[in-house]
Amino acid sequence: MRYLLVVTMIAALSQTAIAADTSTGSDPMSSEHGSEHKGTEHMGPEHKSGTEQTAEATGTIKSIQKESVTIAHDAVPSLSWGAKTRHFSATPDQLKDLKVGDKVKFEFSTHGKKARIQSIETE
Repeated sequence: MRYLLVVTMIAALSQTAIAADTSTGSDPMSSEHGSEHKGTEHMGPEHKSGTEQTAEATGTIKSIQKESVTIAHDAVPSLSWGAKTRHFSATPDQLKDLKVGDKVKFEFSTHGKKARIQSIETE
């Protein structure tokens, strides 16, 4: 019985901590310090789940994978995003001429908790 009570308390505290991070705009799955992550992205308070939105941003490439890129980008006011390092899906063709450290201007779309590069070019 005591074990069940402890497990229930831990679960409740975890949910409270996650809810507090979300309500303050903090994203426990991302980093302000440039470390790579592959979690979901917090889309800001005005983002409506299930609605695709498009936005533009500028930033610096931190890492490139086969079908994704991690970018430390400036604020994106149209999505209520602050400056942050985020993971974006992309096609290998979009990424072929890019390298880590490039300053880029990019357009991306969001759908739910996913962000996908629509176009990207070096500045």
